[in-house]
Amino acid sequence: MEDKYQNIEKYVNGDLSGQELVDFEKRLEEDDSLAEEVKLFRQVKESISDQLVHEQDEESLKGTLTEIGSQFFEEKKKEATIRPLFRRFLLPATGIAAAILLLIIVRPFQGSLYNQFGQMPTAAFIEQGNAQEANLLQAQQAFNQKDYQAAKDVFQQYLTRESNKDDVEIQFFLGLSHLELEEYAQAESIFQSLHEGNSAYKNEGTWYLALNFLKQKNRVKCREYLELIPEATSHYDEAQILLRKIRNKN
Repeated sequence: MEDKYQNIEKYVNGDLSGQELVDFEKRLEEDDSLAEEVKLFRQVKESISDQLVHEQDEESLKGTLTEIGSQFFEEKKKEATIRPLFRRFLLPATGIAAAILLLIIVRPFQGSLYNQFGQMPTAAFIEQGNAQEANLLQAQQAFNQKDYQAAKDVFQQYLTRESNKDDVEIQFFLGLSHLELEEYAQAESIFQSLHEGNSAYKNEGTWYLALNFLKQKNRVKCREYLELIPEATSHYDEAQILLRKIRNKN
């Protein structure tokens, strides 16, 4: 079971690649229960992230969470003691939630802020078997396997066609490829265009503009764009958590 949840964690964090990623996504399509567990993992991670930002002593908190984790796998007679602690973090007292919790609490403070927040979305704009856009399908697969250079090359070529130049979805994924390749000026140009536009990717452009500056450790510009993300949009809660983390580091 531990391997199963480790794979869920890796998938949500964007750490699966190559055949592992292909196999896992195939399982997701075929196994509704696995899809539900992935959804639960995301919810658990978001809940804990929001709670932890208010803690002042992170080292003490890590010790507390690790203790919770070790207690969970003791005999069932311990469960009555553990359940109130899980409720503190807005978690249901279920085996799945607890197992997922154990996987994410051991590393919540590792890595840079960009590594914590700069998760790449899964590209899913071309279906298998669409021969008309075979190259774009290859780019989609390359992006999901973290081969950003290969993906970028195809995205750029695709956008040079007059009929495709205004495809904001491909522009967005091209910007992400530039970002992961640390081609910051190119990424900024694309995200700025999306941010200033009125497409469905407007708020995505704002969020990734902020992350583009975060990755460059330009927290002033990062904060500037985080504060422009509207409420009730997909990245608003993340933006507020990141803003608090940046302020706490100043």
